[in-house]
Amino acid sequence: MKQITIFRFMVGLLLFLTAKTTIAVPPPPPSPTSYCLPTYTNASCATGSQDYIESFETSNGIQNISNLNTGCTHPDNDPNYFYYSGVNNTASAIQGNWITFTITNTPSFAENVKIWVDWNQDGVFTDSTELMYHANAALGTNIPAGGVVTDSMQVPFTALPGITRMRVRMVFANTTFTDCSSQTFGETEDYDFLVVPIGPCTAPPAIANVISNIPVACPGATIALTVSGISYGTGETYQWQESTNGGISYSNITGATAVTSLVTVNVPTMYRCVVSCSGQSTNSNSTTVTITNLSGLNAVAPDSSVCQNSTQTFSVSNTPAGNSLSYQWQESADGVSYIDIFGETN
Repeated sequence: MKQITIFRFMVGLLLFLTAKTTIAVPPPPPSPTSYCLPTYTNASCATGSQDYIESFETSNGIQNISNLNTGCTHPDNDPNYFYYSGVNNTASAIQGNWITFTITNTPSFAENVKIWVDWNQDGVFTDSTELMYHANAALGTNIPAGGVVTDSMQVPFTALPGITRMRVRMVFANTTFTDCSSQTFGETEDYDFLVVPIGPCTAPPAIANVISNIPVACPGATIALTVSGISYGTGETYQWQESTNGGISYSNITGATAVTSLVTVNVPTMYRCVVSCSGQSTNSNSTTVTITNLSGLNAVAPDSSVCQNSTQTFSVSNTPAGNSLSYQWQESADGVSYIDIFGETN
């Protein structure tokens, strides 16, 4: 009796957030030097290893990092760790603003990456709010060999102004590593991050634009809304509103009072944000999120008999346009219970 394996896939939504602003850059003060040094038992560029960060860069900040194609080359010849200091290796952003980062993985292996920022400048990354990115959690899998990942993080309004440290750490075959735990394979890069203090808000606020990370969503999806094109300031408040009648009338969304807010969408909806300062309010421009569904999706693969250890190709057809879709293939030996196939997310 042959065992038959049945495959299916699950579709989800990935959130990517971005916003930008412009301001003059003050010169950064010296960076603290008290941070722990992460260790690895194998050199990142040793034969059979090749576990390293190929490139790291930021965008949408006041000042940005562009550390490209470093591969196995470090100025101090340390194969696993380097602190890239100085103005050219400093990212900066205003409290409350978002900054985008891009990681290019080694071409050799799938890797996991985490990013920390020491927002309270206490010399450690152990605060729960300081882990800003975890690739495996965000993607549902590690970054593939040679893969390029772009995402964003928000500078907390409570972050201390001034220079602090950002740590980008890559580790092979591990999801639970910390900022300084000993690991087998990988690389760590540290950078300076300049937190620029936010100034007072402007009354009346400028007319903001609204960005939705997913313009075409599945019913019941959670989307992220953010405002751009304004000067964030202390005392500024936000109230997100929605309209399901084409903008004829809007109603407040309960609890949606942050610069970036998560909302659930079930029908085509227009969104706007009421930005207020010193008792004066301005309605933002609106954006429309339309709805699609997954009923037309098909997992395409012919029923077939294959030899043990052979390969069968599966694909998905009729994917709706405009969605940020993610995929997770699953397998079943009985057609009743399914389990995820590790790494099969395309």
